[in-house]
Amino acid sequence: MKKMSYALIGFMAGAVVMFSTSALADNIQTLVGKKVTKEYQVKINNNAISDKAIAIDGKTYLPVRKISNELGAAVTVDNDNISITTGGGKEQPSSPVEATSDYSNESVTSLNSLIETTKTRLQLDKEQKERVQEKIEQAKKDNFQPAIDEQSTKLKAINERIDKFNKDIQEIEAELKTRK
Repeated sequence: MKKMSYALIGFMAGAVVMFSTSALADNIQTLVGKKVTKEYQVKINNNAISDKAIAIDGKTYLPVRKISNELGAAVTVDNDNISITTGGGKEQPSSPVEATSDYSNESVTSLNSLIETTKTRLQLDKEQKERVQEKIEQAKKDNFQPAIDEQSTKLKAINERIDKFNKDIQEIEAELKTRK
């Protein structure tokens, strides 16, 4: 009799788990197993990026991290949230300082904000530089010259931006020193 009660309890527990799991699964939408109906080439400022966008069930999905990296934005994934952080709400110039060559009309608050934005973008480029250098090393190990060439071109552009950001930071800091 005791074995029968254990079996009954086990059966009931299994049934509860089975039905509650299927009820939860009905609320979850997944793309697993769905057919990609189209691929799109993504261009940023008329330059094609290596990752493609895809269409599934009439919706287009973009490579968020790749696009964010190309635009100088930070992507963070925290539990169920993906956050993209940029220097502002509108399209940014390639250098935050590029829009202004003379800082004499800028407030100290504005200059401090500009320097923080520039430092953030500098840090993002330094991180991107590390990733590109890793890709170059891997391509060298694989003896894959097209990837070496592509990543070397990217590395050159990143180094130019890093130099520009460093110059911009020095100019803003110099302007801030004149205000003290």
